[in-house]
Amino acid sequence: MLDVSRNFFGVTYVKKFIDRMAQYKLNRFHWHLTDDEGWRIEIKHYPLLTKVGAVRGPDTKLPFTIFPAMRGPKNRVQRGFYTQSQIRDIVAYARGRCIEVLPEIDIPGHAKAALVSYPKLLTDPKDTSRYRSVQRVANNTLNPALESTYRFLDGVIAEVAALFPFGYIHLGGDEVPKGAWEHSPAVKALMQKHHLKSRREVQNYFFARVDTILAKHGKKMVAWQEVLKGRPKLRKEDIVMAWKSPQAGYKAVKRHRKTIMAPVHYLYFDQQYTRSKHEPGHTWSTPVSTRKTYSFDPGSSPYLIGVHACLWSETLLNEKIADYLAWPRALALAEVAWSSPKQKNWVDFKRRMKVHALPRLKLQGVHCRPVD
Repeated sequence: MLDVSRNFFGVTYVKKFIDRMAQYKLNRFHWHLTDDEGWRIEIKHYPLLTKVGAVRGPDTKLPFTIFPAMRGPKNRVQRGFYTQSQIRDIVAYARGRCIEVLPEIDIPGHAKAALVSYPKLLTDPKDTSRYRSVQRVANNTLNPALESTYRFLDGVIAEVAALFPFGYIHLGGDEVPKGAWEHSPAVKALMQKHHLKSRREVQNYFFARVDTILAKHGKKMVAWQEVLKGRPKLRKEDIVMAWKSPQAGYKAVKRHRKTIMAPVHYLYFDQQYTRSKHEPGHTWSTPVSTRKTYSFDPGSSPYLIGVHACLWSETLLNEKIADYLAWPRALALAEVAWSSPKQKNWVDFKRRMKVHALPRLKLQGVHCRPVD
């Protein structure tokens, strides 16, 4: 997964990223296209999403500092998005390399860029709720009680579905802030009408409706693990992505849910390799060394359909840092994905990295971290 919302990466780098994935048999490119800090995909029916929602900095409507803090200069405007023509080009480029592209539109939380673009469609004007996300972004959540929210999502999903031939769209679902909708008259009316007893049940209602919209456009859903809380009425084909721990993935598997393993302690490549002020990357979780990634055993089950690494971009100020945090950990990811645990051997893997993989990547212009 490459996050292009927090820091934007152009078409040339995305293709380079895809080339290196293909080289090591990584066959799904999860493209995190929207978040609080930027909406990066052109939606023709809603042009303000990129006119307003793809621009942040001084005199704009988007936040610039979140926790963990966005790095880099904050005294200038930053902007960037992909046109639909560029999207089609990248999708075709990936398919030519046996890679399917999974787009992500992160909702209902992590949606500040959409909210500042279309507040009249996505917020209850009488809602006096005041809250912050875990990243300290204020009031960043779509209102699930408004019919205009579902009309908006129907229009967005229709265009996204037409751009991406892969059968799934990732719809987020993570980290809905406490306090969201707490003082929304529209949500209170919705709860009374449908006999919903809690905020969790409101979120379940939201995702059941959104899943229906996906089905209308011939797509199935991938979502982060939080969507499973409260047993929402989702289709059996929908997929859960477990990020908080391997145990979260095992719980989903026990419920016979198709599950992708992406645990933070092994597969979050935005984290530092080792705790050091000289290392780029985040420190909010534990360090993730290449050896730690290589040690991950996802287990085996008919419902366990893959492993997945996340490269969030709050600290990715340039392509050099992005490369450094991805490689060589992505080499370890490939062997976790494709090799039996009995076949894995760290000493042999380390030798092959040093003799073959890292020299090749260096010649290809990839800025890799040396192997300890």
